[in-house]
Amino acid sequence: QFLPYPPQGFPQGGFQAIPVPFPGEEGQQGQGQGGSPQAAPAPPAQEESKPPPLQHELQKQPAQEAEKPPQVSREKYLGMTFPTPEKMPQFLRNTMDHGNDSDLVFFWHIPKTAGSMMKTIMSTCYGLRRAEKLEHPASMVMIKDTVLNVDTASPKGIVEAKEFEIADSGMIDVIISSFVLSASSLFTQSHKGRAFTLLRHPVDTAASNFVKRKGRSKDLRDLELELHQYVSQDWYPDNYMVRQLSGVLPGDTITEHHMDLAKNLLSAKFFIGIVEEMEETVRQLQLYYGWKQRPGMDGCVEQFVGGKHESFMMRKRQKPAKDSEEWNMIVEKEKFDMELYYFGLEIFSKQQRMYPYEKKDESFF
Repeated sequence: QFLPYPPQGFPQGGFQAIPVPFPGEEGQQGQGQGGSPQAAPAPPAQEESKPPPLQHELQKQPAQEAEKPPQVSREKYLGMTFPTPEKMPQFLRNTMDHGNDSDLVFFWHIPKTAGSMMKTIMSTCYGLRRAEKLEHPASMVMIKDTVLNVDTASPKGIVEAKEFEIADSGMIDVIISSFVLSASSLFTQSHKGRAFTLLRHPVDTAASNFVKRKGRSKDLRDLELELHQYVSQDWYPDNYMVRQLSGVLPGDTITEHHMDLAKNLLSAKFFIGIVEEMEETVRQLQLYYGWKQRPGMDGCVEQFVGGKHESFMMRKRQKPAKDSEEWNMIVEKEKFDMELYYFGLEIFSKQQRMYPYEKKDESFF
């Protein structure tokens, strides 16, 4: 059984946007319209002399404790510019709407979900032009053939891109950003966005992000934390997808209202791709957007998604075994993103029925 598409209770004609309840703008902190999700039952009491294995492991604190960083600001985590709250996201089309030639692609890049590969496929295989700052300062100048030298990857860059009016410039086909709500403000009445994103299993994403952050942070390396220990820290940045879609800062409570808002936005505004199914994802995206491969580029997509290109060969990351205590700890920590991920899988399955595979599709790759 699959959930209704669009979600039950929302009009077939489109999504009626709900103002995003940022911290300090709600009646009471940590409460939403849907109430707080039911708390998981407390584990049975353990004798202090015989803690369960994982708990015992976590009690072995590293020699050096990490200081809890100050709470991240709204501007740093969510961005500095937004559409008017009552119409957020104002100029993103519903996925079921018919687009037109003036629409732009909006790729919400969730970190560590094959974003670099997708960006390369769009430019190399399909010739799509994007905004990305490659030289300082930012400018309305094309770098190479497919890159406009404007930043859409940072909060300040998005503000500058809005001042440049890049959506109405006629110089780009794609806007890419991890700041989903803020970057949606770049689209206009004349050039609306048609959005997609790539989802990856949250345990895999957590493992990949852990490796990346250890590589960039000497302090984190000095702590000598394992993945499950890292995830157990109070300052661990959990449930990234739901927080970005609903505007909830790290450390603030996610409620059922926020979860519903994230699901509604995802299902109404985003075509879904799955990192674990990249070939099928690109096939669906090509049909949905009507992309045409560049002349002489047969086999281009397969080169990237099939692991034949050295820059995008799949690397095996060490991660907990499925259903192990470590695995279950991460799943519990990422429970809201887990729910959104499986919701996205259902949408992806429905898309397969909307865009069924045909024999001629073999020529796509």
